[in-house]
Amino acid sequence: MFHMEKTDARKLSTEAQQQIRNQAIRLRKAGWKYGEIAEITGVHETTVCKWYKAYIRDGKSAVNSDRRLLKQFQFINSSIFFLLKDS
Repeated sequence: MFHMEKTDARKLSTEAQQQIRNQAIRLRKAGWKYGEIAEITGVHETTVCKWYKAYIRDGKSAVNSDRRLLKQFQFINSSIFFLLKDS
């Protein structure tokens, strides 16, 4: 079986991260096991499982990079608001 070496996905471009998520979803929909997908993509099995469950629950937007960036932006905004309100 093909084995991809594990890398820190946070260091990958947003596009590359999205491609890995999309590939994991496609493979799972095709009947592949989480462990097999993890080996192929180089992502931990638990992460693949979380992505697929989010996809089933909320659709494609749940594993979209844009949504992830929006969450980070909202966190930063709320942190800034919290810091400024006490000053």
